[in-house]
Amino acid sequence: MQTSTYPTNETHTQAAETVGRTLNNINKVLRGQATLSSTVKASGQQLLVDEVPSSWEALWAEGPTAPSDFIRSVMRRGLAIEEWWAKVQTGRLLNSGPLDLSQLFHPGPFLNALRQQTARATKVPLDHLKLGTCWDVGRLGQHAIQVGGLLVQGATFDGTRLGPLAQDSPISRAVPPMGLAWLHHEAPLPYAHHISTPLYSTQDRAHVLIEVQLPIASQEEEVANTLAGLALFMTA
Repeated sequence: MQTSTYPTNETHTQAAETVGRTLNNINKVLRGQATLSSTVKASGQQLLVDEVPSSWEALWAEGPTAPSDFIRSVMRRGLAIEEWWAKVQTGRLLNSGPLDLSQLFHPGPFLNALRQQTARATKVPLDHLKLGTCWDVGRLGQHAIQVGGLLVQGATFDGTRLGPLAQDSPISRAVPPMGLAWLHHEAPLPYAHHISTPLYSTQDRAHVLIEVQLPIASQEEEVANTLAGLALFMTA
């Protein structure tokens, strides 16, 4: 895959600069080194009530709602993006182990880039590709990637089959790395029997990133897991 299809650190740079500029401007006002502008006042008022400033939220609407968590997440993702970009430059990104999509500010564009690259490599139109997922990545072909850092709610999953939750089970449980690939729309999906499960970018279930196929053995199992609110999430 060409380096131009990969996420760069542009979003992180903008987010880090915006956060730093906001805090620096507030600090200057508090020290008497600058006058209080309407923008600084609005940001300061939001921070005082533990709200993320609007200028931060505009860059990353799905970020944490607490300012301290937002800042930590920006820094964590910034460091991760630098590692991603270093691997891109050496052509090692896809074969360096499972990719944690939660390390990206916006994982959707990365998946779209993967789709575009698959279309070019296979000479298949974009609208003739569909997303396939499997916990045996070898069944997805040479254009598959592995995605890690996923959590499941509503069931347990060991990479082979779904299981019911015990009463004392945690709300979210980690699942093994998942294989993902864009397939020709006429190609069979890896699992003959599966349940389509939303993968949400955050645990508030506000935004569905993709639909994931999880293997099931029967229609009764599909109904039971649907009623249990089965869903996947990226780690926070």
